[in-house]
Amino acid sequence: MTAQLILLGDSIFAGWRNGQISSLLRDRLAGRLPRYQITLAAVPGETTDDALNRVTQDTANGDDDIVVIGYGANDASSTNQITADDFYDNLRTMIEIIGPDHVILLTPPYADAAKTQDRTKNSVAAYTQAAREVADKESILLVDLHQAMVTSPDPQALLAADGQHFTDLGYDLLADLIVSSVHAMENR
Repeated sequence: MTAQLILLGDSIFAGWRNGQISSLLRDRLAGRLPRYQITLAAVPGETTDDALNRVTQDTANGDDDIVVIGYGANDASSTNQITADDFYDNLRTMIEIIGPDHVILLTPPYADAAKTQDRTKNSVAAYTQAAREVADKESILLVDLHQAMVTSPDPQALLAADGQHFTDLGYDLLADLIVSSVHAMENR
């Protein structure tokens, strides 16, 4: 049986481009992680509240299955009523349901607050810190996507014109981080 790599997240994982879901991330991972069947379980606009309604223990069926959880961009939006504490609790619940041995957690991505306006630098920082605390508490592998983006040579080059979604360079960075974390998990 082929191991599964399940991408559980929002529009970033869904490869949102030109108002549509695409295979941008899946394609970048497929050639580099041939051992895995890559399952896109991403819903644009989804928050961790929404995700709780569809996360089941069946998310990771096999011993070698890995679930990469990538949320926070929508949770941090002022248009949603999800606090950083709610985000923390939701992530912990998802990890408990899936099983911590199967989870890689990403922090929320960097967003250009001047363009998004509903995601401030401080709000994204609070949700990023919540993800870090969850990873520490659950002793799971954390990928600090936010840090990787803000310390890149040109964070703006990673973002599409909307200041939230990713360019090809952004997806290259995300794929690199996921591939590295999958290899790290395999070596645990």
